[in-house]
Amino acid sequence: MILVISLTLGAIYLVRQGGIAAWNWAVAENSYFNVEQLEIQTGGILKPEQVSEWAGVRGGINLFQLNLSRIKRDLEMIPAIDTAEVERVLPDTLRIKVREREPVARFFHADLRSARDASPICFTLDREGVFMPPLEPQQCLVPQEERVASLPVLLGMPLGDLRPGYCVDSEQVQLAVRWLAAFQASPLATRVMVQSLDLSEAGRLHAITADRSRVTFRADALEEQMLEWMAVLNKAGEWRRRVATLDLSYTNNRPMVLQSPAAALSPPSQSL
Repeated sequence: MILVISLTLGAIYLVRQGGIAAWNWAVAENSYFNVEQLEIQTGGILKPEQVSEWAGVRGGINLFQLNLSRIKRDLEMIPAIDTAEVERVLPDTLRIKVREREPVARFFHADLRSARDASPICFTLDREGVFMPPLEPQQCLVPQEERVASLPVLLGMPLGDLRPGYCVDSEQVQLAVRWLAAFQASPLATRVMVQSLDLSEAGRLHAITADRSRVTFRADALEEQMLEWMAVLNKAGEWRRRVATLDLSYTNNRPMVLQSPAAALSPPSQSL
């Protein structure tokens, strides 16, 4: 009985080893399946060659010796990349498709300075509040300074716990992210240019526009407050006035200060 079992296990082992050898000969060590082409698709932010470098794939390696899960994991650990897809296209192509995180706001860290010109370093957040360090010029198709120049600047940004590729764990930052989503979904996005968001007051957010209007929001019912802001802008337009300050954080009264358009560059002077 012991002899039969031993012979059976030996036969299984030989068959298995033979199968592995056959697989290596026909596929895993067959130069026919070596990587000759690397197809990389990005969203227009990252350079394909930078994605290739992060993926760690070199030409000439066999497609079936690549760990696709490892490549996907490594790429998605890059803060600038949201998701990555990696697939073999037989006989000799590896296809990688990445979706970058789209910045929605920026902020500056005064204690961290650029080595090039000693200016404060600009960091960004995506629509989920994920913190992203700046990309180097050689890593992206368009310099980051140009891509993010029109994004709102976050003032009073908490700088204590910032981890690249992770959401910022701050109620004020999450309020700003929700505010930006509500703003972009409203008609205000095509009418008002928001230059900065002041996060310094807990539970409230102050939006400063290009014409120096300052509008205050509370943390809840952001969509309703956007509609109220639009209504005030429409009424001020009928009166040929601009909104200097507007406080929407109160549920009953809406304190505001209006000015003539010519007074846009001077302190508020007229109160209603």
